[in-house]
Amino acid sequence: MKWWSNSAAIPVSNETFQILIKNLVFECPSCTRKGKSTKKKNFEAKGKKELQYYPVSARNMSFKRRGITGGFLITILAEIRRPLCRNNAYMVIKSSDAISVTETVESILENTKNGDDMFELMVYQERTDMPDTEAIYYYIRNSFAHGSFEVITQSGQVVYLLESSKEGKKKALMRLKEKTLIYYTQLEKMSIDEIIALRKK
Repeated sequence: MKWWSNSAAIPVSNETFQILIKNLVFECPSCTRKGKSTKKKNFEAKGKKELQYYPVSARNMSFKRRGITGGFLITILAEIRRPLCRNNAYMVIKSSDAISVTETVESILENTKNGDDMFELMVYQERTDMPDTEAIYYYIRNSFAHGSFEVITQSGQVVYLLESSKEGKKKALMRLKEKTLIYYTQLEKMSIDEIIALRKK
């Protein structure tokens, strides 16, 4: 399934596009997580696993650095998921699932009854090295950084088609409106107090 066109124009001079690139690529809030084996002082054979975190962006504007972990990330994820779930257009594919990201998107497109031809959707492969909230930002970052996206305007709406792939396998496909991506940049910048206030709404 062809999700986006590599011949589509890139709106480099558009101010909103520049804001999205700054926040979602250069200041991506995700970290990869790896276990590091450390030997005990008595040199026992078994070492304990110590988690190490590596920010995706060298500018290190990560959630982790700002203390936004655990329940705070779940609150942000709930904000992202809620409008998508109303259309059954949000899905996380686990490694044990027989269905692929592409097949899931095709099923959503065939079965979702929505008057908006450009309704938003998000399907992505679960990652073992980061929580789902960070995985979403990571996949969006990859789409922009690798140039695998298209910006279209339909009925006055600016919509982004995003794809993140590895070795030819699609890891994430998203169709998100520009205003939604702007909201994601606001979510990623929230302080702990702002997330707590969001949770209380």
